[in-house]
Amino acid sequence: VVTTIYPLADFVKNVAGDKVEVVTLLPPGASPHTYEPTPGDMKAMARATLLVVNGAGLDFWVEKLKSAASDNLVELDTSVDPAKEGLLLSGDEHDEGVNPHYWLDPLLAQKQVAAIAAALAAVDPANRDFYLANATDYVAQLKALDQEIKNEPQAFSSREFVTFHPAWTYFA
Repeated sequence: VVTTIYPLADFVKNVAGDKVEVVTLLPPGASPHTYEPTPGDMKAMARATLLVVNGAGLDFWVEKLKSAASDNLVELDTSVDPAKEGLLLSGDEHDEGVNPHYWLDPLLAQKQVAAIAAALAAVDPANRDFYLANATDYVAQLKALDQEIKNEPQAFSSREFVTFHPAWTYFA
């Protein structure tokens, strides 16, 4: 499985366990806004069965790699429809005002995890039950994390924070 960004790789690892090899294209510390794929990325794409992308313009650069992909590659776009979720933002620098940093909200991350589990089950039906059970467990962890994020700041004297990027809107 090839993922474009680390959060998606983490989701895949939590759902798939040791049933798949996960390759993350965007290296640690690299910006998806300036990233250029490497020959090694092309090789990973050629070997992949499943490509998991964030979508919403964050990993636009993955298009350059699709020419190396096998004809059997399944692509999963894990983007969430912000309008449907009531989260359409204005003034964001991304496509059509969409903030693509969904994984920073544990509730939206649950949707990404469910989509990943379904895609893994589709490409590897022999391990379907394993993927779905792991996804259920991971979603429970994300629900607990969401509750913790809601509860902890209640005791803070100030709940304001400063960020360097509008990605944190979903977390807030």
